[in-house]
Amino acid sequence: MQFIDVSYGYLAPILLLVLLFLKKQNAVYCRSLLAAMNVSLVFFVIFACREYYNLYLLAKSFGFNISFKGLMQFASTNIPYFVRNILILLLPFCFLFKKLSSNIFLSILMLIFIWWEVFYALLTHQEVRMLGSNYAPFLFPILNYFSLVVGMYALLWLAKRLPISRV
Repeated sequence: MQFIDVSYGYLAPILLLVLLFLKKQNAVYCRSLLAAMNVSLVFFVIFACREYYNLYLLAKSFGFNISFKGLMQFASTNIPYFVRNILILLLPFCFLFKKLSSNIFLSILMLIFIWWEVFYALLTHQEVRMLGSNYAPFLFPILNYFSLVVGMYALLWLAKRLPISRV
């Protein structure tokens, strides 16, 4: 599940560019694929929340004072990063609504949040670490993500929530 944001970060821009050049009757298929990719981001949120909970348990086991006031004080050290993380965790839930599942503006906004660290490194002339540079074996995460998107597409098709069913 940790590969979902990386694969979304590379495939969604390509899909959005393809949407610009397709005719309206063919663009609906790309929008349906975009809807499936957007809804699959909910699994990324579940994985990220599980990781944050494990960090909470680790900090608690080392005896750190974990309270709401302490978390707010910790978040105040880097407010843009904190806001970015909150928005990355909340924005995929907008994709669960039928009309917003293939929304291009929200997809671009999600891409900006995913690529935020790369953009920030480019603007501040720091070392740029590309998205997903810490994965050595790409084959299994790519196959897992492909299976997830196909399953999500099938689920949305069965629920008649794809843009194809609106035409």
